Amino acid sequence: MANSVLTAVKRDTIGKGLTKLRNSDQLPAVMYGKGQDAVSIQLPRHKTSLVLNRSAKNAVYDIELDGKTYQATVKELQRDVIRGDILHVDFLTS
Repeated sequence: MANSVLTAVKRDTIGKGLTKLRNSDQLPAVMYGKGQDAVSIQLPRHKTSLVLNRSAKNAVYDIELDGKTYQATVKELQRDVIRGDILHVDFLTS
């Protein structure tokens, strides 16, 4: 079975700017792993939510960033307590 592909873009927005980012239909995330610095990224919220909600808890995803493809799993998923919307994702690369 093929891994789900998510297209990411590096982001510079932090703190209170994340609300504006989420309102513009983007999902903030971070990607890190052994021998790799943490990289702040943003993903299209709707597509990412569909992929994450429909896949298994320990699924492997292909994240395309700057022309490279990284294989990653979800380390932590933060959700809105009331609505259940995804607020932030931590990806662990292999």
